[in-house]
Amino acid sequence: MQTDSEVTIAGYALNYDDLNDFLLTLQSSPLLDAEKTVIKTASLQDFPIETENTPENLEIEFPQGVKYTITTAISDRPSSELLQDFARSGAAGLVNRIRTLENKGVLKP
Repeated sequence: MQTDSEVTIAGYALNYDDLNDFLLTLQSSPLLDAEKTVIKTASLQDFPIETENTPENLEIEFPQGVKYTITTAISDRPSSELLQDFARSGAAGLVNRIRTLENKGVLKP
């Protein structure tokens, strides 16, 4: 059962190293709960590539990739803390957009 704060991410990575790098990036995000950010499934599969107008006598072999599913949860950190993190990292545009949404009542401060 998925909760309001739970997020599922599914896709393909070129290899297991790239998938692990992506997981570490997600776990380091202040927006996500690192402890709840985990790989649920990962398996080597053919990339879902479709071709058009391929000559009949041409055989194309596509590489395989890692099909994955990652689950995570939105962090429960207050937006004031997140805004400080974003401001320190130089994301001024994002900070301004979040403050505008807070001022309009779309987001809670």
